[in-house]
Amino acid sequence: MTKITAEPLLMITDLETLKVVSDPLRLKIFQTVSEYNHDGTLCSVKQIADALDIPQTKLYYHIKQLESQDLLLVGETRIVSGIVEKLYQVSAYKIMVANDLFLSDAGKQAIFPLYSEMINHVTAEIQSLLEKPDEKEDEKGIAISRHSLRLPLDKVQRYSQKIETLLQEIETEVEHLPRENTRPYTFFSVFYPETSKVKENTP
Repeated sequence: MTKITAEPLLMITDLETLKVVSDPLRLKIFQTVSEYNHDGTLCSVKQIADALDIPQTKLYYHIKQLESQDLLLVGETRIVSGIVEKLYQVSAYKIMVANDLFLSDAGKQAIFPLYSEMINHVTAEIQSLLEKPDEKEDEKGIAISRHSLRLPLDKVQRYSQKIETLLQEIETEVEHLPRENTRPYTFFSVFYPETSKVKENTP
């Protein structure tokens, strides 16, 4: 078996890479390959197509775009029916966007579909889970919370990084547990300044 050596986190710092990964289909391709890699296997275009229920011919251009920015890497190749087949891995299991990219109009336009797709994906998964008739409520393991905090502007990135560090600690803590005793979970968090105008009453 090929050893997968993806980095834990990739920080996107340039607009071109952001534009590539912000495409909803490319993001789904990246996530699919990442899921295969988490299970310790590389991923072929056929496997991606089957997982997304999309014809292979519609994936090659998008995969090439992901390869061009080193978001997808060729882990190995093999011959299938006389044709060279590539097996892919992600360069990193997680992606984050550098704060500087939020400052330009082009960056904002590229970022919006990325986060929109993430939110839609999370919403659809939670809805599907809540509607499952075969699981008891206490076995679904959903923890949903929303917090409003007053934060100093120069500390937001620091606090966001503390959450990321905590998640990495949890991953390290559970990575050696038998797979039959675990279940995939998603943690989705966003720090953003509230835009609603609330009248503040100072005592």
